[in-house]
Amino acid sequence: MSKSCLVYSILSLALLASTCLGATIYVDRSAAGANNGTSWTDAYNSLEVALNAAAEGDTILVAQGEYVPTATSTITKSISLYGGYSSMWSCMILRADS
Repeated sequence: MSKSCLVYSILSLALLASTCLGATIYVDRSAAGANNGTSWTDAYNSLEVALNAAAEGDTILVAQGEYVPTATSTITKSISLYGGYSSMWSCMILRADS
């Protein structure tokens, strides 16, 4: 395999990974940070806001708690939604029910 072909293959895989692997969005009703969903500290306080902000392929991690919707929502994009987290953990095996 030529060097240019190898470089092209690596760049193609990197592009594919970046489009297949979405962002991780955090939701914690008691977070006091920037409310932008980028970490547990800056988590969105509302699940509805996180669902609206999520793009195709994103993962939403939701801290333990009760989240009451203000309206009925329909999820029309392919996202992953996991709940039951202590707001300091992001690993899926560390959910509260594990």
